[in-house]
Amino acid sequence: MNAYLKPWPLDRVEELAEAINGEEASGSQFLGNVVAVVEGAPTNLVKFRRLAPGETESRVVHVAGLADAVPPGRNHVWSGAVLIGATSTAVRISR
Repeated sequence: MNAYLKPWPLDRVEELAEAINGEEASGSQFLGNVVAVVEGAPTNLVKFRRLAPGETESRVVHVAGLADAVPPGRNHVWSGAVLIGATSTAVRISR
């Protein structure tokens, strides 16, 4: 697997969907997120894998609170913690 991590500070939950969809548009697939300390500060390390030539991710991601149901017609992709500002927030990602 050709995976890589990308540090992403976020101020709003909506920025996570924008960041993931933007990265996937360049030929990658979202795999997950971990909150880690980078250069002395906590941040999100978002994990992606590079897609093979011609392979594309077919649907954009939808980010919601962990307690929210997966919208009809979408599949659960990942759930876990993301750092929004200085607050750890539980989210669910579907597509």
